[in-house]
Amino acid sequence: LQGMNTGLLLDFDFEHPNHTFQEVTGNLLFSTHDPEGDYYYGGDICVHPDYRRKGIGSKLYESRKDVVRKLNRKGIIAGGMLTGFHKYAVRLSIYLSVRLSM
Repeated sequence: LQGMNTGLLLDFDFEHPNHTFQEVTGNLLFSTHDPEGDYYYGGDICVHPDYRRKGIGSKLYESRKDVVRKLNRKGIIAGGMLTGFHKYAVRLSIYLSVRLSM
């Protein structure tokens, strides 16, 4: 396995956008998937460390766009979890955490 991505279709409430990853994914079971949903909610994209910097992540993201086009949906909403961020949230901004992990 070189990489994987997860996602689901849903109707997103842009008037009330705040949510947790657990809420939107049905506690990570993706039970909130609605085959008729207008938006593709991107869960995770990950690439095995041995295969990074080879364009696999870009191809996985392109596959999300292909799903949206093929199913004629309105767009993509990207979400995800930063594993372990809760340990540093008091001392480290989300922006700096992401920059340091790159």
